[in-house]
Amino acid sequence: MIFNYLGQVDPDRSTLRRFKVVAAPSGPTAAPQQRSALLEINAAVRGGQFTAIWTYSANRHEAATVTAVAHSFLAELRANRGALLSPEAGGYTPSDFGDVPLSQSELDLLIADSGH
Repeated sequence: MIFNYLGQVDPDRSTLRRFKVVAAPSGPTAAPQQRSALLEINAAVRGGQFTAIWTYSANRHEAATVTAVAHSFLAELRANRGALLSPEAGGYTPSDFGDVPLSQSELDLLIADSGH
């Protein structure tokens, strides 16, 4: 399985004149024999709304099975939403600092030492 979270993908105002974001499906990006994973999920936030596109081979999975897994995924997101939006949530992770080689524990120590 591949899960690719693209983050916030709202277009920058300067690019709006040259490019247009299209929400319509584009069709498969690879032939089934070129598929690198049995299930691929591409997710992003656009216009404040989370979107996940599930790609799979109908030769390998039943649509009902993928739909059931997608519903379970959505239920888990909803169950964790409250925790993520609570005042205690937040903070930083190493991914917030790009190429700086820090572990989460090292980052936590740095933040504690800074008084934030």
